[in-house]
Amino acid sequence: MKRIIYILFAFTFVLSSCENDPDIEHFPNPDIAFVYEVDGDYEHDYFVGSDIQFINTSVLEGSVSWDFGDGTTSNEPNPIHKYASPGVYKVKMVLENKGELIKDLMITEIFPRVFYTSSDAVTEILKTKMKLDLYLPNPENYDVRYEWIFPEGTLDANKQPVTESSEKDPGELTFSNVGSQQITLKTTFYKEGTDFEKKLEEVVVNVQVGYTKEAKTLYYAVKGGNIMALKVIKDLQSNVKNLPFDLGVKSGQHPFNILFHDSLLYVIDAGKVFYFQNDDTFRNMGDGKVSIVAQDGSTVETMFTNDGGYANDDPFCGYIDPASNTLYCSDRNTGISKVPLTERNSTGKRTGSDGSDEGANYPFWVRNARLGYYSKGILYGSLNRGFTRYNNMWWWAKTNNDGGIFRFVDTDILTKDYDAKNPSPVPSSGAILPGQKVKSFVIDETRKVLYVATAASLTEGEVYRIPIDKLTANMNPAEYQILKLLPDSEGPVGEIPYITQMVVDESDGSLYFGYRSGAGEEEKTGLKRYDYETKQLETLVVGQAIYGIAINNEKSKLF
Repeated sequence: MKRIIYILFAFTFVLSSCENDPDIEHFPNPDIAFVYEVDGDYEHDYFVGSDIQFINTSVLEGSVSWDFGDGTTSNEPNPIHKYASPGVYKVKMVLENKGELIKDLMITEIFPRVFYTSSDAVTEILKTKMKLDLYLPNPENYDVRYEWIFPEGTLDANKQPVTESSEKDPGELTFSNVGSQQITLKTTFYKEGTDFEKKLEEVVVNVQVGYTKEAKTLYYAVKGGNIMALKVIKDLQSNVKNLPFDLGVKSGQHPFNILFHDSLLYVIDAGKVFYFQNDDTFRNMGDGKVSIVAQDGSTVETMFTNDGGYANDDPFCGYIDPASNTLYCSDRNTGISKVPLTERNSTGKRTGSDGSDEGANYPFWVRNARLGYYSKGILYGSLNRGFTRYNNMWWWAKTNNDGGIFRFVDTDILTKDYDAKNPSPVPSSGAILPGQKVKSFVIDETRKVLYVATAASLTEGEVYRIPIDKLTANMNPAEYQILKLLPDSEGPVGEIPYITQMVVDESDGSLYFGYRSGAGEEEKTGLKRYDYETKQLETLVVGQAIYGIAINNEKSKLF
């Protein structure tokens, strides 16, 4: 019996000590102790170059040796030490013949911190005065060289243009341009009369400067960049530039659609692989997601992801129904699901392991094979490229396998997949633009006009403006062509994104879209505006390759 008790005791000890089990001399000993603190300025921070006082507070007596964890040691009782590089160091104090104690010490790199204060709640052009405040730890009292770089349109306290300053405090500033005004500070430590010089981390301050009048806001996703915003200003002063705001939020990998609703942006990102790959790994290459971004970029949440799922299930396009607070979200080619706008941090699995709705997080609300258009314009591989509701009717764009815009009502959705022996009738709403490789579309409800972007190849990219009452199955869209633009070469020819989304300003009929220029195209990459009245195309932002775009119709000075 005694032997059994001993075994249980030993087993319990092993379980309790097998993880992070220190050497015997590292067990805490209340009689061996030390503390450390900054000797001098910045007493609450441990910066590179700070004098750090180490104090032996042990009850036991004896000679002491120190190992500071950076390759240096000391035999002083209470040494002062400074570290040359940032990092976490294991400081060991050894009390001769008594034991030792190890503590972690984190040393922080020195970098400037810049803050700004404005005379107004909203920083406005040519009015608001701004002051920069700099916090720069300097524990070794080096000489400091300052290099401020200001964006175009910055004015000093005397209202004179200023591009740079070498002063620690550059003084009062105002701005003459709208948008994100980025101020850069380059700081260097040096010792007068020596070769010593240390460049600190460069700091960029993003000052959001609004217009003097309230205006609508365009949001757009830059390829390989951030979510941006641009004020819709038609009467801009001649001495003012309307530049975009940088929200500081990554766009994602292929954010084909952005939807604005109730002060939030829903960014629909198709992930890295948006085109089909004939490979088994395609089944687990899914990485698309829907992110929810505050209109000023202050918060970012994840609505749902498709991490590690079937790449076909990545989210591609969307439509928000405000009446039901629902996001209608399409995958690459199969169908459309309904997701509550309240959804957060979930997995957007559209099909179960056997390909059916069983086990799906968001089963398809409508799929290719459950409309009467199947085999009559829509096939399994018909790629999704836009979806909306207009005049109590759903409009669903497809970009290959004939292609076109397929219209239907709720009662047209079938409960079973297509049956070749008993095919269902084609919805009475009818398809439009049959055979067209539709990439995106938008409806101007005020003027009852449909805008459609199509691209059949890298040399065929068109934008049409078609009156709703002229839409018929047999119409010739060439009669309504307003633009011919070469697509870029991203992705296979059959799946090139081209113009992935368009929006209309209902107040004046302006059409906005992002365009990524094709090889040899004279029209440059950027944010475009097509004027309904003059029929002229202008570039609002040059050089930014853009996918999704949205408009906030509520007017404001910033966002």
